[in-house]
Amino acid sequence: RQQAYDVFMQAKEKHPNNHVVYMALFRSSFQLNKVDEAKRYLDDVLKSEPKHAEAHLGLGQIALQQGDFEEAEKQTLQAIAINPDLSLSYPILSGIKTFTANDKELIDRIVAQRQKVLPESAANVDLSFVLGKIMDDLGDYESAFEYIKQANEVRHTHNQYHADAELAHLQAMIDHTTPETLAVTSSNNSETPFFIVGMPRCGSTLVEQIISAHPDVTSMGECGYFESSLAQFNDPADPITLEKMASFPAEKWQQIGETYLDLARQQHTDNQHFTDKTLTNIRLLGAIHRTFPKAKIIHVRRDPIDTCWSIYKNNFVGQAFNYAFNLGELGYYYRTYERLMDHWRTILPQGVLYELHYEALVQHSEIEILKLLDAIHLESTEACFSFYKSHDFNITASQAQVRKPIQATSIHAWKKYEKPLQPLIQILRR
Repeated sequence: RQQAYDVFMQAKEKHPNNHVVYMALFRSSFQLNKVDEAKRYLDDVLKSEPKHAEAHLGLGQIALQQGDFEEAEKQTLQAIAINPDLSLSYPILSGIKTFTANDKELIDRIVAQRQKVLPESAANVDLSFVLGKIMDDLGDYESAFEYIKQANEVRHTHNQYHADAELAHLQAMIDHTTPETLAVTSSNNSETPFFIVGMPRCGSTLVEQIISAHPDVTSMGECGYFESSLAQFNDPADPITLEKMASFPAEKWQQIGETYLDLARQQHTDNQHFTDKTLTNIRLLGAIHRTFPKAKIIHVRRDPIDTCWSIYKNNFVGQAFNYAFNLGELGYYYRTYERLMDHWRTILPQGVLYELHYEALVQHSEIEILKLLDAIHLESTEACFSFYKSHDFNITASQAQVRKPIQATSIHAWKKYEKPLQPLIQILRR
């Protein structure tokens, strides 16, 4: 992200009035949480081109991140009015807005837009997920599931996911991390990072928002810095393997930890703590503990069927989520994830792993927030209880939800789809 930003800044020096460069700078600034700077680039574009659809959409994204839903909806609708073919507008709109029967004209426009695009296209996938969410808002659950199923079938057709290889890899993580390997740790006693892990849609963004609302904590989101730090010690001629990691000496873990903290300091303020919500770190909890033996790891758990249904109905981007497009593959991945977390729960030293249940957090928020802060040794502060007022950014599918007070509407949401979800339910309950 930083490298892209630096490249575009150089391009701006050579092309000071180029809208393409300004939009690229908006996106890279936005990803780096430089919100004021990101907004300035959009304002500059709109001064000379008031009907620049992508710039209006960018203002909508910034407003959404800041919790201004009215402005977010206004800017997104303006982008759609200027350019109905800007497909990214529709997922953003559906994340902001709860649709009703009064929105028939807008819904008909989205249906017509979907009919215009190729059936196998990314735009069709985007619009199908959007219409699935709209039908869910309207209570037409049969149509909602059909749209979501069609979107996932298109993605699954073009998917390069190899279920057996992925599940074998997770099992290998279990096999190669033992209590004996965990006994060899670095001497780095830093408690600066809080690692938040779990499945997508488990409530991890909510937990990060609560913690990062604390004045002593900065949010790093899904930064991926730990895996990047490991990669810096990888030799293409002699690649790192699980077997080699198991025998890393304490000095190597010390170096990895210093590299990780350097990466974090380059991008973020020197706050006392920061959160790292890279969900794929579930595979690396043993390595994380060997690097930072004093660091706290928060595992967020949610009802398995609710978790999987929420994954299936959201349009996840990135190869890390290729298991999400088929109910069977999703179910078996989730079972292996549970086995992996059982392993970490068993072998990590007491006090390292704190587990928080999403349902308990939603239903008894004050109690659970107090317990969470105590577990990670943070003093209680009002800011953590009114986390939704924080201006800390979260670039995530849950961005609209975390800008509102805690609500219980997502608990057992899967029950409206119990019949078509039977293949998944049977796998999870075996």
